[in-house]
Amino acid sequence: MESKRSGTAARIGDNQRGFALIEAVVAAGIVAGAFAALAQMFAISIAHNTSARNGSVAMMLAGQKMEELRALTWGVELSPGGTLDRDVSGYVDYLDHEGNILAASSTMPAPTVFIRRWSVDALPASPDALMVQVLVTRATNRAGGAGDGDAARLVTLRIRKTP
Repeated sequence: MESKRSGTAARIGDNQRGFALIEAVVAAGIVAGAFAALAQMFAISIAHNTSARNGSVAMMLAGQKMEELRALTWGVELSPGGTLDRDVSGYVDYLDHEGNILAASSTMPAPTVFIRRWSVDALPASPDALMVQVLVTRATNRAGGAGDGDAARLVTLRIRKTP
């Protein structure tokens, strides 16, 4: 009888070794899946951080131009139509990654990272009010539509005080 028991014990041991191999393969698959998900989350995180950084820089550049425009005297020349939608000479700056102005013309130089456009418009309802707008977009995304994380738009009104 002892030989039967040892044979049975040997068969159970063989089956357990097989299960250990299957368990190792399943565990390796789970770990590989977890690493793949982690890598994807890491890539998404990098993309969102880059977009947030570009949005912050765009907002800073828009703020700088807005302060410059607000400091102008009241007799500032009004901008032609469409200066926020297209590059109009005198109403566009091409900026590098540090915010330095590369050119102030209507042709974009090669190292341009940001495009800054602005407009100064009179409000039709009030001749004593000006609407000043500044739009900064990435050079790779020139549309600058709403919801674009790499764009910044600032709008302010200037009212002339009458005595």
